[in-house]
Amino acid sequence: IAFASGGAELTPESIPALEQVLHVLRRHPEVRIQVGGHTDSRGSARHNLRLSTQRARAVAQWLADHGVDPARLDAEGFGETQPVADNQTAEGREQNRRIEFRVVR
Repeated sequence: IAFASGGAELTPESIPALEQVLHVLRRHPEVRIQVGGHTDSRGSARHNLRLSTQRARAVAQWLADHGVDPARLDAEGFGETQPVADNQTAEGREQNRRIEFRVVR
């Protein structure tokens, strides 16, 4: 999922991936998901937490706007606290800037 640089506005490139998630959620109405937002370690921890939360909420809102019951969606920002790669490299930072979908029920 891609966003405008430094913000929480979804980019058009994100729509195909979001439509795939939407398709799965429509086929499985019993499923609840957590939309988790993550950032790299650039910037302050406070800023990154706020940005990751805004991005997770933007994704959840898009799904709700397209017919998913908001009660099935939990949006949470984790900031820079759960890296999956080395923040010392550009490639690692790119991997750490992500949205994750986790089934919670």
